[in-house]
Amino acid sequence: MKARVIRKARVISLVATASMLLVLLGRGSPQIAAAVAGPICPSPAPSCTSGGTLSDFYAGTYGCTLITTNSAGAVQVQLLAITSDGAGDISGQAAVNNNNASGTTFSDFTALTTGATYCLSPNDTGYIFLAGGACPLALVIDYYSEEVRLIDTTENQAGAMTCRIQSGGG
Repeated sequence: MKARVIRKARVISLVATASMLLVLLGRGSPQIAAAVAGPICPSPAPSCTSGGTLSDFYAGTYGCTLITTNSAGAVQVQLLAITSDGAGDISGQAAVNNNNASGTTFSDFTALTTGATYCLSPNDTGYIFLAGGACPLALVIDYYSEEVRLIDTTENQAGAMTCRIQSGGG
């Protein structure tokens, strides 16, 4: 029973993480995009301290869940498959569902915006930097380097994502 509760919590956590990455990688909900004229990112921009080991974000494919909400209450849920090369680059695909009041709420898996990179500090905290002017995602490598937890740094938007390695790994 305890294993089921832990798995369920991980699934919920993964859904939240995937949604956040999609929004940040340019696949966000029209409701969320309309609520904010443009992302307001931290200033100065966050950065990593030198000496982090990029390969601690194992090369492989991660299954992610993302849940994002903005200050207007719009919620979006996303599932992502992201791939880390273990050397600072990320790619992937995502499916989105949101609470749009009209039209289709589900978008099938599509490629994420290319050009996402990451950095790590020696304590395995860091940032994912997304292409297209999106705010960075704060991250921490967890669970023996097989899980990545992220939060959105965009003002007036809360998002959390958890990714667990599906293939590859060290």
